[in-house]
Amino acid sequence: MSKGQFAGNSKITKILNGCVILEEYQAVSGYRGKSLNIFDKQQQHWHQSWTDNAGLLLQLNGNRYNDGMVLQGPGLDSEGKPVLHRITWQPKKNNTVHQHWQSSGNEGKSWETLFYGIYHKIQ
Repeated sequence: MSKGQFAGNSKITKILNGCVILEEYQAVSGYRGKSLNIFDKQQQHWHQSWTDNAGLLLQLNGNRYNDGMVLQGPGLDSEGKPVLHRITWQPKKNNTVHQHWQSSGNEGKSWETLFYGIYHKIQ
């Protein structure tokens, strides 16, 4: 997928009396994933559990930061080596949200972009 091309749809729904946010993502490539997002009152941070049709499970935690949100958590790369995942969501003045998913194989000293998307709300 190159810059500026349509990548897919993401349906966002509040569920469970508005306490949980369900995301349902579908890419034009056939890739699909879903996440459950909640503010964990006991731990005082946001938590996301992401699963997809490639067998990936991400467990991320974090909080609001600079008018956006940053969540991160451990995982494994394609060779089974430990990595740290970090996803940042940043709302922009043009009513879009930018999502930047990165991974680090050196405990956050350097980061590699896995996905960068710009979300536009559609009615």
